[in-house]
Amino acid sequence: MTSPQPHPASLLTSAGLISAVVGSGLIGLAALIWMLLPHSQELVARLSDKTTAIVALCVALIPLILILLILILRLAIRSTLALNHQAVLRQRRIWEDVRAAQFWLLLPLCGIAIVLIRPALIASLAPGSAIGVILSWLPEYSAWCAAVGSLAFLHFGADKYVAIKRETTPNTDRRTAEKFLIAFVLWGGWAGAFAAMAAFRHKTADVPFRTGLWKSFAIHGIIVISCLALVYWRTTK
Repeated sequence: MTSPQPHPASLLTSAGLISAVVGSGLIGLAALIWMLLPHSQELVARLSDKTTAIVALCVALIPLILILLILILRLAIRSTLALNHQAVLRQRRIWEDVRAAQFWLLLPLCGIAIVLIRPALIASLAPGSAIGVILSWLPEYSAWCAAVGSLAFLHFGADKYVAIKRETTPNTDRRTAEKFLIAFVLWGGWAGAFAAMAAFRHKTADVPFRTGLWKSFAIHGIIVISCLALVYWRTTK
């Protein structure tokens, strides 16, 4: 396998796809903040007399935010080069490489879109119904999955880039630990992880890794279902 060399046409398309992934993550983060904002009004009221302290805290966080943005940009560049390498290597359009990934990437965004019709749906259901409990948290959950999934996608892409580069330069950057990549699924980034495996063709032949990934996905599903069951129990109690 050769080192990834930028190709103008496929590189532009790859950059557009990675930008879309980053954009979906930002949409998820913004949607999560917007949907949770009404629940934080009481907290804001309590902190209204501490405006100076809050402003000082925000100013102090600016360097941390800049560092995070730089790290995300670095991951995005490496993911773009890895995706470009896949297009050049297979000598076909990049859209065909990521066709299987589109399903996973669209799932969280569809869940976020439900927030637009959630009030009407809940109003049409019986009070305390199980579907109503699911709808009451589905958009927030989907927004979280979109944000974390975007980070998972970029980390998978960056790891693919290092894997390609180490074929010609063994002493290059360190690979991302498999446990860390699997942990993204446990945290809710399952959509981005599965999409990245399909788009980058990364670790698709690694059976132990795929087994660990699906185990984490199952554990995550059990946790989500348990939380919904608890909310439903407290609602109907």
